[in-house]
Amino acid sequence: MTRNDSPGLRPACIRLLGAVALTVAAVAPAAAQYGSYIVPGSLGERREQSREALLKDLQDARWRWGPVRIDPQLSIGDIGWIDNIYNSSEEDAEGDLRAQASAGLRASVNLGPKIVVSSFADANYSWWRDQEDLRNLNESLGLQLFGMFNRLQVQLQGGRVATQSSLSSEVEVPVDIQSDRIELSFDIDPRGPLLIFGAASTGRIRYFGEAAKKQIPGLDVAFLDRDAELLSAGLRYELKNGLGIGIGVEQAEGTFELDPAGRSSKSFGPLLRVGLQANRLSINVDAAWRKVEFQGRTAEPDREQLTGIGQLGWEFSERLSAALYASRQLQFSALDPRAAFDGERSGMSLAQATGQRGRLRLFYEVGTDEFFDITSDLVVRRDDFDAYGAGFEWRVNSRLTVDLRYTDSRRRSSDPDFDRDLTSLSSRISLGGNLLPW
Repeated sequence: MTRNDSPGLRPACIRLLGAVALTVAAVAPAAAQYGSYIVPGSLGERREQSREALLKDLQDARWRWGPVRIDPQLSIGDIGWIDNIYNSSEEDAEGDLRAQASAGLRASVNLGPKIVVSSFADANYSWWRDQEDLRNLNESLGLQLFGMFNRLQVQLQGGRVATQSSLSSEVEVPVDIQSDRIELSFDIDPRGPLLIFGAASTGRIRYFGEAAKKQIPGLDVAFLDRDAELLSAGLRYELKNGLGIGIGVEQAEGTFELDPAGRSSKSFGPLLRVGLQANRLSINVDAAWRKVEFQGRTAEPDREQLTGIGQLGWEFSERLSAALYASRQLQFSALDPRAAFDGERSGMSLAQATGQRGRLRLFYEVGTDEFFDITSDLVVRRDDFDAYGAGFEWRVNSRLTVDLRYTDSRRRSSDPDFDRDLTSLSSRISLGGNLLPW
């Protein structure tokens, strides 16, 4: 094995990854049927395009062994203090120190000018000073295949991603989450600027939170365990100025393992995807209008709703940029098996380069979580949310990054028992890139 000092990948491989990146962007899961926890402020961060991520994985690989590129990743992250681990009242709030350490490898091989195979493996350990029940080792692994055959580009990926994260915006407590997934996506270029895209995926997600269950009355994370299937297809029109517009349809099905109230559902509806990368302006929209059929629903007609994410970015200069963003997700309660909620977020962020290697970022965000009974659409609770924070990133070199973050969030509910404040301060030291694909 030798250090990779080559100037870059073969042009055929670069063309392949550039073409496949269009497929990946076309089937991005931002508008998937069921939402997941969103870290406050993260929607305003720059969304790295698939082409950039794929090229970086191969071009910046640290070692090569014949046709195989191998890139290690080491990090010590989330080093910091959480002042209210279990979302308790101010009098009962319990804080603790935490840290996460991870180590992994990504291996990629170019099987000729038309096929690239990439695999990843990662082990992540979560440590807490006093909360022994929260200490855990999670392991992730997977395989990705990218191919281009004349006018057909295809991506096949599958694997397991396991990590410790917050359960949801309803209950921001740490739990271990395991996501298994298989996805096939394709892009057909018949001729000219009009493309045909499509995707099919199946997966399951499981939650493990015995420590949180002991601390929070009524909490059962098993109510969120579910399987999901997704089909989508459509047409995308791309202009030379960088604007791409995709219109299609999407069908989704979610089945809960424990479902006493009938939250399992099917949905169908149109989708819209818009992307623009101009000189200073960037636009990303991924949205779907769905007619959702809950199994336990007794009210008529079926629930219709808009879900998705949108981001508008503007670069004032090479060193200063800003973004406006908004999202809407359908999520499910871990405290009430009959309840779901629409989670809405909107905010703005400002990023300023400091020196040659530093970057300072500020954000402010507001939102609502409106809980409803899936059988009748009766609104049972409304939570208002606001958060602000700051982050500083310092790139020591092309591979080593140090990141510091502070977040302060406040939630006020129509039910005072759910009022809470949460403050977190964390840091991260990372060597190499992020291995996990979702």
